[in-house]
Amino acid sequence: MLFLTSCCIGVMASDSIPLTLQQCKDRAVLYNEDLRSADIDLQIARQDRKIALSQYIPKINGLAMGVMLPTDFPIIDENYLQMSLKTHGMYMAGFMLVMPLYAGGRIVNGTRMAKGGVECMELMQKKTKAEVEYNVENAFWSLVAVRTKKQMVEQYIALMDTIENQVNIAYETE
Repeated sequence: MLFLTSCCIGVMASDSIPLTLQQCKDRAVLYNEDLRSADIDLQIARQDRKIALSQYIPKINGLAMGVMLPTDFPIIDENYLQMSLKTHGMYMAGFMLVMPLYAGGRIVNGTRMAKGGVECMELMQKKTKAEVEYNVENAFWSLVAVRTKKQMVEQYIALMDTIENQVNIAYETE
């Protein structure tokens, strides 16, 4: 916030690029770190809401497995007799579908809380933007007041110089 205020004041004080109040506000909103942080917080809240809404969707889990054994697999039994097992491999597959029917209100309440979080972050973002614009406006009008006072002091100095010259001329003529 301090950087943006000094940036607007520094640019306007040098008279190289005259900025209007609206241009100062626009630049402050564009480059303010607090607003960037509020934007990120809002995006996080929106993603949290999507995650909460995804709890209503059924979950599908799948498993597939295959084992290829040699066609002639030797097996030794307890009598130490060697036998041979002829196999072509082993395959297994399965899937599971889980649909939440009732979770004690956990899903509904989680969704409500996520919706409230999004609304809260939107309000925080608006508040932060209003604060930034208010601070820029205060800095802008303070600068205008300082410039006006500077002009007034310069005119006062010129008036005093004129009075001094007139007094000197009047003193010399006497």
